[in-house]
Amino acid sequence: MADGAAVSLKSRVSEGEWSARVELAALYRLVALHGWDDMIFTHIWSIIS
Repeated sequence: MADGAAVSLKSRVSEGEWSARVELAALYRLVALHGWDDMIFTHIWSIIS
């Protein structure tokens, strides 16, 4: 932003989308913890409707 103020993504998305983002982030951390993130095709995704 021009004035330097940070706008939280959480305030710009729905509660359902934010929850899905948090759960996906946790899943990515678990994948990395177990060493499953070294494969080229490691993709995790979710659909929000």
